[in-house]
Amino acid sequence: MKSFREAAIREGLSRIPPVPDSPISARKLAQRVGLNPPVTFTDLIAMIEFEEQTFHGNLVTPTGTALGGSVDLTLRSNGKFDIQFHIHDSGIPDYDFQVRAIFTTSGGLVFVSQYNGHVEGTESTSLTHAPNRDSNHQESGINPLIRANWLEIKKGQLWITKEYSATGLSGFVQDVAKAVLDVAAISVGGALGVVIGLGTEASQLLRGLGLDGPFGVIAGVVVFVAGGSIVMAIVAGAAVGSVTNAMIRQRELSPQESAFAARIFGGSLPPANQIVLTNLSGLGGRAFTIPGADEKIYVNLGNAFYEPLQYHSDSYPTHGQVLIHELVHVWQIKHNTFLPGTVCASIVNQANNIVGQSVYVYGPPGPAWGNFNLEAQAAIVDQWFAGTKTVVVPNRTPMDGNDPYFGYIRDNIRNGQT
Repeated sequence: MKSFREAAIREGLSRIPPVPDSPISARKLAQRVGLNPPVTFTDLIAMIEFEEQTFHGNLVTPTGTALGGSVDLTLRSNGKFDIQFHIHDSGIPDYDFQVRAIFTTSGGLVFVSQYNGHVEGTESTSLTHAPNRDSNHQESGINPLIRANWLEIKKGQLWITKEYSATGLSGFVQDVAKAVLDVAAISVGGALGVVIGLGTEASQLLRGLGLDGPFGVIAGVVVFVAGGSIVMAIVAGAAVGSVTNAMIRQRELSPQESAFAARIFGGSLPPANQIVLTNLSGLGGRAFTIPGADEKIYVNLGNAFYEPLQYHSDSYPTHGQVLIHELVHVWQIKHNTFLPGTVCASIVNQANNIVGQSVYVYGPPGPAWGNFNLEAQAAIVDQWFAGTKTVVVPNRTPMDGNDPYFGYIRDNIRNGQT
């Protein structure tokens, strides 16, 4: 295990060579490794004693294109990252290029970095100038979502877009959506697509979307903005890249649906005019809920949008169950200080579990409500509503006041206690 002194030397907070017994400031060390107060020694140790994994990808271009290169992305369990781009021109023409490194996890969490540049070929040779055939770029930083999702990130995959991919915002969305769909095709239950920028170019692109409302359609994909990240969606039944504004349906929670929800939540949900149902779903076809920039909360139900009180599926066999599940996420957004990581945590939880009755295993009752992850909380509520049989409660009645999990409904859900 690394010592505080070793970490201080690594972070440039101690003299080299070190002076024996010289004091080390834990506060300065915490600041240097990206921790904000209050900081526990457990937090500090986790930042010092970290795992590290490097992912390598090659830039592959069509036959006859003399442009190549590679990208190396190093991610660490303490949230730090390094990314290195190396682009090389081995032919006659010059090239302007735009290269994207897209790192995906099976849960739909996506980190993207982008680098634009120029390399020269033989045609730029002159008596006084040799061509600049190489372009190298390196960036480092820290993102808490890397640390929070480390177990998924260790099993992730790095994709490098080809030089002839579309450029600009449309090309960015197209490239990322394709990568997410490729992951969804081999993942149990599909994936959504939460996109976080790493490095200057990608982060600026995400911040400069210029949407007129809480979401917009870019390159046939619906894009929500969530803090410093975006979440991609489609209209249920539509192909990625084919969505238009005319296909999107949205409406407020109806009086009938509000009354239905009140049986479970009491008065702890936001007003009905702040809850918007849509026919959108994640890129993998999953329902998801997200706060909008207009201070409304968007419940994206996919095919369940049209008759949410009658809808049922293999995963949610009781009529109205999927609506209840997503309304728990509405409740979470209302009663918690919302961070981009909340959406990411929910989506990663979703895709890490097997579709069906045992999607979210939450264990026996007893732990504090806040000890359950976001999806486990939603599962406790929707399965109590539906009377879903579990190992703990093999004989169950829907909405039973004597159910061992009812205490969470009574004390937490209905009272807005997190």
